[in-house]
Amino acid sequence: MSAGGAPVAGPFTLAQIVERLGGRVVGDAATQIRQVGSLGNASAGQLAFLSGLKHKAELAATRASAVILSEEHQNLTGLPRIVCKNPYAYFAKVSQLFNALTVQPEGIDRKAFVSATAKIGARVSIGPGCVVGDEVTIGEGSCLYPNVTIYPRSVVGARCVLHAGAVIGADGFGIAEEDGRWV
Repeated sequence: MSAGGAPVAGPFTLAQIVERLGGRVVGDAATQIRQVGSLGNASAGQLAFLSGLKHKAELAATRASAVILSEEHQNLTGLPRIVCKNPYAYFAKVSQLFNALTVQPEGIDRKAFVSATAKIGARVSIGPGCVVGDEVTIGEGSCLYPNVTIYPRSVVGARCVLHAGAVIGADGFGIAEEDGRWV
């Protein structure tokens, strides 16, 4: 399981990743990858990326089994690597490959509370433990994973994904002092 509780796919070889997502392998295409990680924190079996020279020192010290690099930076390491046009976007795709979101069924879970004044769009999924307040609007195709709270009069757009425990519409923009009082 991933940190978010979603099933983890893999392991995959670099060759299998490139077969699915494109790019090309330089070095050992049979290198096994179990998960993704950052250059600074990756360990054996993980794939990291470098999208610019800001983290070049971390590339030299990484313990990742392989890295994702641009054509321009492909010769900065001897590690097995996937070379592609946009390493940052490629890393996001690989991350999705290893950490696929679980799909919740459409509808409102019986353990969720949704105010009678809330407006819920078509094809919305509201998981167990969610609280949707008065006059909330949730756009079509949105997904609320378990225990999301949406405060009154908040608006969630179409096709939004709110992960477990998210709180929308609460204090979050800070507080300000005026005439010795907090507003």
